[in-house]
Amino acid sequence: MLVPDGILFLSGWQFQRSERLRKRVVAWSEIGVNESDLEEGDYLLDWRHESRGLRYVHVIRAQERLTLAEQTGFSENETFESDGKEGNLADYAVWTPSLPSPVKKTA
Repeated sequence: MLVPDGILFLSGWQFQRSERLRKRVVAWSEIGVNESDLEEGDYLLDWRHESRGLRYVHVIRAQERLTLAEQTGFSENETFESDGKEGNLADYAVWTPSLPSPVKKTA
């Protein structure tokens, strides 16, 4: 929920831009999941937390993010990359409501 005329800041991890993190991708078959049941952008990573842990990740691509904004009544006003050693491990987007806030009537 946003206040009227609020701004939504959206962050999407882009692990695949890191060679080190790409090496952590685990085959879905390792946990008995059929890849045909998944969406494009779904990954399973070896998280290596204390012992071994697995982490589900969905990488949101630019077009998918734009479609999501449109479907939920937002406009994407700005995007940029940041984070990580190379400054590109996350995509950030700034969204605002597409429709103006309803005007409150006063008596």
